[in-house]
Amino acid sequence: MQTINDHVLKGIQKTIWIIHPQGTLPFEGWTEDRRFMISNALANRGHRVVWWISKFKHHTKTYRNVEAITREWLDTSIEMRFIDSTPYKSHISIQRYLYERTFGINVLASMEKEEKIPDIIVMTDPSLFFGNYVLKYCKKYKIKLIVDIFDLWPEQFKILIPERLHFMAKWLFFCLYKRRDRLINYASGVVGITKDYLDDVLTRTQAITKPQEVCYLGVNLQNFETNRHAVASVDIVDKFVQDASIVCIYAGTLGEAYDMKTLIHSIEKSIAINSTIKFIVAGAGINENLFTLLAVRYPTRVLFLGMVDPKLLPYIYSKCDIGICSYSKSSAVSMPTKFYDYLAGGLAVLNSLGREIQSYVNEKSVGTNYEPGNPNSFIDSLLSYSNDRKLLDTHKTNAKQLSHRFDSNIIYRNFTRFVESFL
Repeated sequence: MQTINDHVLKGIQKTIWIIHPQGTLPFEGWTEDRRFMISNALANRGHRVVWWISKFKHHTKTYRNVEAITREWLDTSIEMRFIDSTPYKSHISIQRYLYERTFGINVLASMEKEEKIPDIIVMTDPSLFFGNYVLKYCKKYKIKLIVDIFDLWPEQFKILIPERLHFMAKWLFFCLYKRRDRLINYASGVVGITKDYLDDVLTRTQAITKPQEVCYLGVNLQNFETNRHAVASVDIVDKFVQDASIVCIYAGTLGEAYDMKTLIHSIEKSIAINSTIKFIVAGAGINENLFTLLAVRYPTRVLFLGMVDPKLLPYIYSKCDIGICSYSKSSAVSMPTKFYDYLAGGLAVLNSLGREIQSYVNEKSVGTNYEPGNPNSFIDSLLSYSNDRKLLDTHKTNAKQLSHRFDSNIIYRNFTRFVESFL
């Protein structure tokens, strides 16, 4: 792992472009976006930052009203470039491919019109269907490129094929792997949102010695605590948890990759076994109706909040004991966003993922793991807490302590140092 000395480029303002079609702006009602945090950190170091993003919003599947967006939330050294792209409804679809391809074509055309060529480009991966356009620009003008591995595509595409054919995934998606390999081989440096992701990608390309850095997504602990104390109460939550022995929460996307059916079956089984454990679900996605029906069926045991303002979540977490990380067996996710939030909230983690998060859960004693797709395993893990309150309290305390390792203020300071090492 490369060691980065903390140096300040006094009097030298560099132009740095941050590129990815997805992501959210701070006022759009989601947690702080990685691209925004990178941009802020670089701007605070005195650099001119240009943030390239799609006009079409990934989370809500709607277009931004670009003309109505003000700059009051932006550092004066950050500029925005909103790029046209086509809409899509499903995360996995031909329309999604066309959206990313259109973004790539249009971002290349827009980059060619810029008066000043950047000193360096930081691009988020997955970029399978737009990254080749950015790579073309970099090669043309001999620009250094930092690739930020945010998710594993095409590894995640395994969920598209039957489990019995998973062994064929590397051959089925061979062309997509080669696209990513070309990008990594050109890059001056690579950042991974987890060590697992970084190792997986670099090992494939034989580029394990390439300059690299692990920068977890993390959580802004200062903002988290400010928001927790700023909310006087959330009455519906306060009333719901009053007579509960343990309160579990799942907060996040209610989509296919998150094994929602197992979560629902597990909740129903726990209700039949223990009448004092309650569940809160906060989020949006294609399975919303299933949780709406579940809450109607068990109104005193299940509270479905739908989409929640992220500023309210720290307070809601303060009323809970356990945070659930529910993912399908084939998931390649290593350290989900919700894990950092659960830690900051001092919640024990009930986790179905392997890889890096499983290691933290085991080695730091911040939760328990259960077998994905297995409601009985879920119940066994949950009941280990209802049978041993001391264990639950220990895991909650350990989780709060571990959260300091993932403070985003520290993480993105390291990210900027890594970028600056190539300037």
